[in-house]
Amino acid sequence: MSAFSKADVTFLRERQRELLEAYKIATDESKWPTMETKTGRGDRYWFARNATVLAGALHSNAKLLSIAIAATSGKADPTEETEHDPALAALIDRGERDAEAMIAKLREKDRARADGQGNADES
Repeated sequence: MSAFSKADVTFLRERQRELLEAYKIATDESKWPTMETKTGRGDRYWFARNATVLAGALHSNAKLLSIAIAATSGKADPTEETEHDPALAALIDRGERDAEAMIAKLREKDRARADGQGNADES
């Protein structure tokens, strides 16, 4: 008997949709705070971190969903990635790269300000 049920697969699929929607919102930089204030710059760092965490959650949930689908379909090896969605994998990979790039860019701006190279308003 499988450790997963069809209800688990349904739950994981719904969770994947919810995570994907949250990820789309989290990576929309037009809705992030501006870089004009110290608080805004700090908030942007956390927005980027949240996007990174969501990308990881998407990836983990996708792997678990793949295992659950394999287990409930009677596959001999439930770790074999069945019904793998290449488009979703590409989206997750791109999201992880984008989030890491955003964090690197924010860290570089923080370093520049700390070194006295930045001239942004600190209010």
